[in-house]
Amino acid sequence: MPRTPESILAEVDAIYTTAPIGLCVIDRDLRYVRINEWLAAINGISAADHIGRSVREMVPTLADSAEPMLRQVLETGVPILGLELHGQTAAQPDVQRIWRVNYVPLSDNTGIIRGINVSVEEITALRRLAEERARQAHLRALASHLQIAREEERTRIARELHDELGQALTAVKLGLQWVSKKSEGASPKVRSRLEELDTLLETTLISMRRIIAALRPPLLDLVGLGAAITESVKAFGASAGLECTVMVPDDEPDLPPETATALFRICQEALTNVSRHAGATRIEISLRMAGPACILEVRDDGRGIAEEALGRQESPGLLGMRERAAGVGGSVAIRGFPDRGTTVTATVPAGPGARRRDPDPHQPTWAADLPAY
Repeated sequence: MPRTPESILAEVDAIYTTAPIGLCVIDRDLRYVRINEWLAAINGISAADHIGRSVREMVPTLADSAEPMLRQVLETGVPILGLELHGQTAAQPDVQRIWRVNYVPLSDNTGIIRGINVSVEEITALRRLAEERARQAHLRALASHLQIAREEERTRIARELHDELGQALTAVKLGLQWVSKKSEGASPKVRSRLEELDTLLETTLISMRRIIAALRPPLLDLVGLGAAITESVKAFGASAGLECTVMVPDDEPDLPPETATALFRICQEALTNVSRHAGATRIEISLRMAGPACILEVRDDGRGIAEEALGRQESPGLLGMRERAAGVGGSVAIRGFPDRGTTVTATVPAGPGARRRDPDPHQPTWAADLPAY
């Protein structure tokens, strides 16, 4: 069935009425011939009041940038597509807005350009969203950089404690033992004082080793993530009085150092949250490979974190876990089950060719020769 002029006009009217973007037709004098309500609303003036009036009359703040391009299209017949216009309108005179605009020439049957078809899509919200995402990405990158710098500083301090203070204290202990042997005939008071000093020195060495482990677990660099988590959880369970079960792969995955560190710190933070808030008696920790990903799961049998607590602003600990995972390209999921505990699952990319990691002979082994106190 042939299309009639009336049917074509009806189709055009339907498009103008239902289109989710602004549409208008401008003649060679840059006056409005047709405009839909969507675009008229942007300008803050009814569609009927646009007809026969110029672009400069309707949108004076945009005319200086729009008019030269409209005339260019009329003169060359070449459309201008994907143009961005920035400015204000009468509807919101104090708000800077952004539009994506297309100018397409309209020709008659003889090829003479009679006007321009204009389509306008406001992208202010999209641009602000993109800018906010870029800002968030920048902040996340900065947070990741600060985390890495912090870990490097922890490692440096731990190494210096071991290399300088540890060796000095060990030398003092050996010297004290030598003095004790040479003073076998000394008075009971002197012998008692030497034993007190030896005990104090040994306690100091143990405290130093604990501080070094808190700053940077030696096993994390020496053996790998699984061993470091196992020892950390063992110490945590003993101090917190909780039953802890750890399941790690037999073969250490070859994770980048920053990824292994992130998972270890996430595990530490999850354990801290359990001890502070969960009221749990048992914790299960598992580390496993799943294809190209490494997954850490910490599950407790406590009261369970409430869903509303996850919906509103999260605690620094939860945010810290998420940021650590995001910093290495991963994510953290937290699920609470009322009176049945909470599960924290961290998933990070392990990288191609993840395999058992043997100690690198070219890496410093300051952690390997910690004194056996």
